[in-house]
Amino acid sequence: MDKFPPGGGNEPLGPLHVVCAPRGRTGWYKHPMFGIAPRTARLWLAVGAVLVLAAAVGYLVTRPDAFAWGRADGATAAGVTQDRGDDACGQGDLVVLDIAPEAALGVSGTFVRDDAGVLSEAELRAHFARDNGSIRRYGPDATLPEDATETGWTRGDGARLWLRPSADDYSYVVAGDVVEAWPRAEPPLICD
Repeated sequence: MDKFPPGGGNEPLGPLHVVCAPRGRTGWYKHPMFGIAPRTARLWLAVGAVLVLAAAVGYLVTRPDAFAWGRADGATAAGVTQDRGDDACGQGDLVVLDIAPEAALGVSGTFVRDDAGVLSEAELRAHFARDNGSIRRYGPDATLPEDATETGWTRGDGARLWLRPSADDYSYVVAGDVVEAWPRAEPPLICD
């Protein structure tokens, strides 16, 4: 395809403006969007929109913290929130579950899922140490204690929240046969 208009014009239209004749039109013109035909422009816009949508859906599906807690009757979990740790402190891979006293579950506090091993030993000692010096750690394959009670709260992926009011050092997130023990952070993790 020529870069010069037909009929003797001798000025180039530039590298991004291609002269073309769309179907059903007479004469020559250049399309304002990068010099491509309208049909091609619409195709690329549609492809771009699909890719953006796919990336957004993939991001939400792969984020375990993207789920809100609620009950089967549709009630949202007032006082129960789940989110990522603070990226500014290098804790973006943590998942933090906050249970406020107004949730009236018998247990309140901040519980942390550190499946990536983000927290250093010093941070673990500072926030997860027991009185006897041992450290509460995230348990990806825990055993649900016999005295744990189901709260009735479920996450969008079907996981259920279990707590032990007699010992509030862990919350238990149960998805099918998998039981995760999320240790309580005391004091809560705060980004300085």
